[in-house]
Amino acid sequence: MGWVEADSGRLLEAGTRVEMRPGGRLTPLQNQRDSGVQAVRHSTDVDERGFFHFRGVAPGTYRLQANESGGPPSRPIVVTVVANSEITLERPLLLEPWAELEILVTPALPPDGNPWRVELADIDVQRSVSETIARHVCDSSGTVAFARLTPGEYVLKAKAGDGNTWYVGRVDAIPGRSVLGVQVNLFDLSGRLLLGDRPLTGKVWFGGAHGSVRIKVSTDAKGRFHAWLPRGGKWPVEVIGESARVKRSFGSVDLGSSSRKTGLELVVPDTCIVGEVLDEDGSLVPEGMVTVVGDKGLEQTVQVPLADGRFEIWGLDPGSVTVRAEQRDADSDWLSVPLKQGDDPARVKLTLRRKALVNGRVVAGGRPVPGARLVAWSAASYGGLPDGMTETGVDGSFSLRLPSRNVEEMLAVEAAGFSRRALRVPAKAQAALEIPVSQEGGVLVASFAEPPRYTDPMFSGYVVLHAGVVEDYFGLEIWARRHGREPQGAAEFEIPALEPGEYAICKATPSEFPLLAAGGVPRDRCAVATVTAGGRALVRVR
Repeated sequence: MGWVEADSGRLLEAGTRVEMRPGGRLTPLQNQRDSGVQAVRHSTDVDERGFFHFRGVAPGTYRLQANESGGPPSRPIVVTVVANSEITLERPLLLEPWAELEILVTPALPPDGNPWRVELADIDVQRSVSETIARHVCDSSGTVAFARLTPGEYVLKAKAGDGNTWYVGRVDAIPGRSVLGVQVNLFDLSGRLLLGDRPLTGKVWFGGAHGSVRIKVSTDAKGRFHAWLPRGGKWPVEVIGESARVKRSFGSVDLGSSSRKTGLELVVPDTCIVGEVLDEDGSLVPEGMVTVVGDKGLEQTVQVPLADGRFEIWGLDPGSVTVRAEQRDADSDWLSVPLKQGDDPARVKLTLRRKALVNGRVVAGGRPVPGARLVAWSAASYGGLPDGMTETGVDGSFSLRLPSRNVEEMLAVEAAGFSRRALRVPAKAQAALEIPVSQEGGVLVASFAEPPRYTDPMFSGYVVLHAGVVEDYFGLEIWARRHGREPQGAAEFEIPALEPGEYAICKATPSEFPLLAAGGVPRDRCAVATVTAGGRALVRVR
């Protein structure tokens, strides 16, 4: 239940309504004429005082939004509904007049000489980017106007005509007309891209191919490139080779603080791994993906598609790498491969084995939990990399495809409004699993003498053991971030809504996952605390 208010205390228009839509990606019910989304969608009238309420709402996460004839809708509010409960909104749904926003970009044109292209994206729902709502092209003075905006906060992006993103920032659109100036700096950069001591032709992405601010440049036959960037300093850089099959990331390249940098050399190691992927009959597999993970985690992780059952990857650091091939219905074992620079290519053969289909349902008090997120992994996977992920449908059901060679899988179940569960499940369950979740949880407060390695998103340097499950500490941190918590280095960090039980946080490496899963806990590297229902437990990791 809640309230709708209009700006300046004016009366609401007759016919004002509130709509309640699912906030997660819900899977439609099987054999149902109407879609599963319609089955849990509601709307209701607002009374003359602005009051509204919904009854009999299925558990799950929803967006609430008020609509008034002729005016903009309210900004959405996200709520989580749990069984046998009552929710009253802490703040009203506010209906305000339209906003108009004028943007002035300086300089008036980007380095490619084409007009700036400006985008606005909605970020108010769950405090993350929801969708791009408007795109406009600036005039020759760098000016563009956005009309009929719902008041609130947006993400603004300024792009050049070649698609490079030069600026990303937040802007507040207030009722009426407002003007915002956006200053874009110009940093002059030139350098070379090398594979060992040879020139490498290809693409260089400053900011990464999927970064928020990203600039792409091409190299010539001698590996040379020139780029204009919005700043100097440190940049993540991604390289995609053309003269050799290179796909490589550099976590941090320092360009300095002046307005110009010349002679930068990006050197990719001259290593190569080639391989074949076979099915269980020994035939080459025409399609699939191969993942290679090096010791530097995300910086040295490459995924490439198969070409008629074969693959070739250049440019990983010398040392040990771990390789796996995968399709939707099959995958291979992880294989450790030594790489040497300037030597013959490392050659591997991977055999795909069919996955098993595991079905089940997530429930709370016997009622379905829609929109719950499930992640499965095994002790044999590198650092707990997922074997499968899915979400429950509106009836709480799920299907996971898991490696059939494994006896058990570890599973994390995360449902908004419920405590996070960790458990082991059979990898080849014959009957449908029923996984109950509960609101009875507690808070684990983690304090680190040496903070987790946030520079390596593949592995934090710490593992968590609970209920026979071993996982990377990052899993718990991501869960806490979804609840609005932010880590503060070595300071105490709250991880809310965890199921009761003992939690051990241990310093470890990805290769120790099998040992830890088997109960070989190195007690001298672990800190232990017990979480109770409604309680708060502190664990100090030294």
